[in-house]
Amino acid sequence: MSWSRVPRMDRALEMPPKRGFPPVRIRQNLKAKGWAPGTIAFVATVVMVWGHYRLYTGNRHKRKLVDERKFMEFAMYPFLQAERDLTLVLENRAVKKKLDRLMADDIEYDPKLGPNFYYRHKHYVPSRYPIKLHHFEGLWDDEELY
Repeated sequence: MSWSRVPRMDRALEMPPKRGFPPVRIRQNLKAKGWAPGTIAFVATVVMVWGHYRLYTGNRHKRKLVDERKFMEFAMYPFLQAERDLTLVLENRAVKKKLDRLMADDIEYDPKLGPNFYYRHKHYVPSRYPIKLHHFEGLWDDEELY
């Protein structure tokens, strides 16, 4: 602001003029730069909703895969149990046959009853993992087992 617009007065005084300062001219209705706050909030909301939707669908897909795997394991359990049982029977027969061969010279050993001092548990606890049958090849004759 130049001094020419200020009414004539003593410039040493630091007081406003008697009638006040003239009105200040400013530009009105400036063009807004960038997006409006509502637009920014809307876009952010849409992006977050889309991200949560993707997260939800991905979790649902993973849950379906886990359920499918559980159902497959549940359906296969009888077959796996049968294989373990067969392995256990063949293993026990092979051990009994080997024990009969080793104890053939012992007079007190009865092959029908077996030695009582070898049994430590009332029930046999099967192994946790199935034992493959090819590990026991040669311990028994196939025609005797079936």
